[in-house]
Amino acid sequence: MRKLTILVLALIGATAIVGWRAAPAAMAGHAKASVTMINNSSVHGSYAFSETIHDPITGQEGNAAGTIVFDGNGGLTGFYSQNSRCNATCGGQQQVTRAPITGTYLIYADGSATLQPCIQLSLPFVPTRAIWEGAFSTFFLHFRYIQTNIATPCDAPPTQTPNVTSGTADKV
Repeated sequence: MRKLTILVLALIGATAIVGWRAAPAAMAGHAKASVTMINNSSVHGSYAFSETIHDPITGQEGNAAGTIVFDGNGGLTGFYSQNSRCNATCGGQQQVTRAPITGTYLIYADGSATLQPCIQLSLPFVPTRAIWEGAFSTFFLHFRYIQTNIATPCDAPPTQTPNVTSGTADKV
C-alpha cells in the first residue's frame, strides 16, 4: 500500500511539472492566435454623427448631423443634414436636408482612420468630398474626427483649406 501511494504521488508530481513547464508555451500560442488585425473589416454597421462648423474668414457657423454605414470593406454610405449661417460671400444661410453620402474609408493598424464621404449636395450647391481624419475608440464604438480638407466636386483633388470642423460618431 505504501509503495502504491508513493507511486501515485510521483505520477501526480511528474504530471504537474510537465503541465507547469508546458503552460507558458501554450499560453503564448493562445495569445498569438487571439490577436486581431485592425483594418477596414474592423468597422461595419451604422453610426450616428454630429459635427460643428466654424469659419473665421467667411463667418460661417453651423452644425451638421447624419448617419454613416460602414460596409466592412472600405465603402461607406449614409445621409447628411446641415444648418449654418454665414456672411454674403459664403451664401448666407445654408440648409441641407438628408443629402446622400457615398465614399470610402481606410482604417489603420493603430485604430486611426481617414474617411472621404462625398456629400451629394443639390443645386445651388455642388457635391463635395470631405476628408475626415480621426480615430476609433476601443471596440470601434466611437469615432472622433476633424475635417482636414474638402474637394468640389467629389472627384476633384482637394483644393480648399476647410473651415474648422470637428465631429463625433457613435455606433447605433
